[in-house]
Amino acid sequence: MSAKRDSLNQLRNKIQAIDQKILDLLHERAEIVIEIGRLKKNQHLPVYDPQRESALLDLLIQNNKSPLSAEAITNIFRAIMDESKNLQQVTNHQSSS
Repeated sequence: MSAKRDSLNQLRNKIQAIDQKILDLLHERAEIVIEIGRLKKNQHLPVYDPQRESALLDLLIQNNKSPLSAEAITNIFRAIMDESKNLQQVTNHQSSS
């Protein structure tokens, strides 16, 4: 039983390390999103670009080599993109004040 518990703990530790990497990448992405938001604001472009979002989702699904379904990839990245749009809107609103 102890070997199974050790194996489970090892796998959980690996997931925790991967989650930290994901968090670090989300932070890096958010910094870029803020800069894109500033550029869009300066160029009077809308935050939301449905064609860009659709093209990005299509590319992600096409490049998906994981056991995650296309629907799962879409859901995950839609959530990331929705939060990115929110971040741009908040940041641009704060810089206007």
